[in-house]
Amino acid sequence: MAILAISVVICISLSFLIFPLIKNVRGGIGAPSIIAKLSELERREQRALEEIQTLTLDHSLGNVADDEYEKKLSSGRLDAGRMIHEREQYEKVLSDLDDHIEFEVLELRIASGRVHGVGSCSSCSCRIDLEAMICPKCFFYQDESTPYGEAV
Repeated sequence: MAILAISVVICISLSFLIFPLIKNVRGGIGAPSIIAKLSELERREQRALEEIQTLTLDHSLGNVADDEYEKKLSSGRLDAGRMIHEREQYEKVLSDLDDHIEFEVLELRIASGRVHGVGSCSSCSCRIDLEAMICPKCFFYQDESTPYGEAV
């Protein structure tokens, strides 16, 4: 019976690891595609900020008229702001994905009986194993002298 339970937990764990890879190969949104999009956004954002710097330098040298400078600067700032906003949205998706994975791993460890208690991180208040020395979310070192949770 114990072997069957362990086999089920292993199969579920493997499905959590394999499914995102299969989904990504079929064209779904997975972490690699999000990371690639995030890298592209960072490059575009950097390019937009460099164009603003170049425009400002050209204006200070007198190569660009005031009215044209104001128009281009406003447009450049708007484009850069959009890219920053989009990048922040993708970073949030990655953060949420990371939090979901940590939650699922903790739940699987609880189900398998490997966790003897669950508590809250003393820094970010996320759920962690009582025996964890470092929070997997914020990497805060958990002080053993301060109890931060209760047994399951």
